[in-house]
Amino acid sequence: MNRINLSSSADQPPPRRKYSRPNYNDSRTNSDGSAKYNFIVGAGFTLPVGGSHNYLTTSYNIQAAAARNFNKTFGVQVEFDWANFGFQTATLNNLLAIYNSFGANISQLGGTSHIWSFTLDPIMNFYTSDTWGAYVIGGGGFYHKTANFTVPTIGVYCDFFGFCYQFQANQTIDKYTSNAFGVNGGAGLTYKFSRFAGERFYVEARYVYTFNSARPFSYGDINGNGFNVFPQNSAKTGFIPITFGVRF
Repeated sequence: MNRINLSSSADQPPPRRKYSRPNYNDSRTNSDGSAKYNFIVGAGFTLPVGGSHNYLTTSYNIQAAAARNFNKTFGVQVEFDWANFGFQTATLNNLLAIYNSFGANISQLGGTSHIWSFTLDPIMNFYTSDTWGAYVIGGGGFYHKTANFTVPTIGVYCDFFGFCYQFQANQTIDKYTSNAFGVNGGAGLTYKFSRFAGERFYVEARYVYTFNSARPFSYGDINGNGFNVFPQNSAKTGFIPITFGVRF
């Protein structure tokens, strides 16, 4: 007797279709769906620390950067930062006495200091969700430090009709600059209002340290060459910028 085969190909379920992760890779998007490029703008305030706190005071900072992201986790950004500072009252009073000892006859002294920089900073996102994110960042580059001391003066402005007006302005009487290599490192948090939004708001804190080469205090020669009554400008510098901004 022949055995009857009750199964046939028509009775078998169709083979399962194989699926793979979607690939978004194009000129603007990585294969994991992350954006290849970001732009960053922000502003905040600076906190001088260590020896810098002895002569500098808190002021503002500005940040702008462009980032190349290789995936959701890792990227590198090229960054410009401007960190502004004021001077401690004791520092200004000390310099005022020095300038007047040379017959300057100054009654009031002011001034500001700033550090602008260009750096290359790798960034690693160790947490990312539809709303929140967290990252660490650090790098190094070129830092330019300036100290500018001023006295109040009266200026005159004349308009097109010949009317002239007096105004108060600051006149620079002494200035110092110093270039150095520096490093930075810190962490930040990001937030976006919607999972479909392309922009993320961020807040970050970093520690910055510049390796300036010290120059000695000097009254200079008879012609004033080598005059340096503010050697702090060429001292190694540490500060913490706190920045708020947007990544888009």
